[in-house]
Amino acid sequence: MTKQLIYVFDLGGVLIRLDMGRCMRAFEALMGEENMRAVLGMDSRGEGVKAVSVASKQLMADFERGLISPEEFITQILPFCRPGTTRQQIVDAWMAMLDELPKQ
Repeated sequence: MTKQLIYVFDLGGVLIRLDMGRCMRAFEALMGEENMRAVLGMDSRGEGVKAVSVASKQLMADFERGLISPEEFITQILPFCRPGTTRQQIVDAWMAMLDELPKQ
């Protein structure tokens, strides 16, 4: 059986619904509320909050726009996570925003 790689480009939740609240709740579990707000500039509902610095709030925006690699995003987030947090848990927290594809 041959594996097929499929790329889906979705600009703003057109094909796949995005649930930023679920994503931020997953990050909150890894980082705690204070670190999540400070580092990602979002609350557990996925709404923007005042970040500690412009640079910290920019991290998520840069990742969303492809200006930094997934590896760089993970590397910058990891120090703010609870001890024992794995790189895969950070990936899973980010991917938690993706909802199911519509059946149609």
